[in-house]
Amino acid sequence: RVRRFYALHGACDGTVVAWLPPVPGAGAGGEAGGDDGEVALWRVLHDDGDVEEVEEDELDEALAAHREDRTLAQETELVLEAGWEALEMAIHLFPLVSGNEVQLAEAHERLADAALLNEQPHRALEELHKARALLHALRDRKVLPHDDRHLADVDFSLGIAQLQAGDAAAAHRAL
Repeated sequence: RVRRFYALHGACDGTVVAWLPPVPGAGAGGEAGGDDGEVALWRVLHDDGDVEEVEEDELDEALAAHREDRTLAQETELVLEAGWEALEMAIHLFPLVSGNEVQLAEAHERLADAALLNEQPHRALEELHKARALLHALRDRKVLPHDDRHLADVDFSLGIAQLQAGDAAAAHRAL
């Protein structure tokens, strides 16, 4: 048995009912002439009647999810954790290449969004202050216009984070 998760439909269990062996020279999805080598597919019949073909890595994940009796909440937590880690990696990688200051500020903003969603307003404030400092430095160097939308977005988010942290006076000043 397998369990797959879908963004708009939640969890769905199913059964592997067929296997399509690898086709030499086939790419991802079984497309002829691909350069990904051989790809095997497993057909899954879901309990709701839907059918899909999955590749080996997807099958392994679906088998593990069913074996662990993973819930939608647990899967959501895993996805959020992966997203959080990707943002943290971006924050460490963007400074390695010059000219990525705006993207770095946006990564701090998105990490702050994730912190707010996880009810971590102090972490969000920390990330937003870093984004704000980067954007102000870019504005001061005339890389960003004085009225850049990024700055307004960060200030608004700072106000929201301050409200969530219980500091209404600071939130009022930010907004």
